[in-house]
Amino acid sequence: AFVNKDGTVTKSFKIDKGKNDYFDKAKLDISGQYFIYSLEHYEGHNKSYVGTYLYDVNQQRNIRDLPKIPYKIIYASVNQNLLYTFSGIEIYQNRLDGTDNKKTVFEFEIKDRSYPSQAFLYNLGELAND
Repeated sequence: AFVNKDGTVTKSFKIDKGKNDYFDKAKLDISGQYFIYSLEHYEGHNKSYVGTYLYDVNQQRNIRDLPKIPYKIIYASVNQNLLYTFSGIEIYQNRLDGTDNKKTVFEFEIKDRSYPSQAFLYNLGELAND
């Protein structure tokens, strides 16, 4: 749902999924018009990949299947055909049209492995300006 500061809902949408299907990776497009998400199916302790989809919030339906996204999505722009993902030590730029042209745009160097491997990014510099 899209919620105003006063708590009122301006727009909402619901994505149908199977009983044992769960969102794995999801991100709202920077324009707010599209939602990118992956589903995984769980049966007991076993999980399997279902698919990755591009959902149009205005039409309230999936409009395209996407290639599997292996890492956490940090930025998505359907109009620019760009998707940035974060693997934990690198940020990748991918094209949403499925072309295989992933490139590394930022790489972290871990000097002290005694710190936890999970981290958060607060400032993406130039990426934040897109």
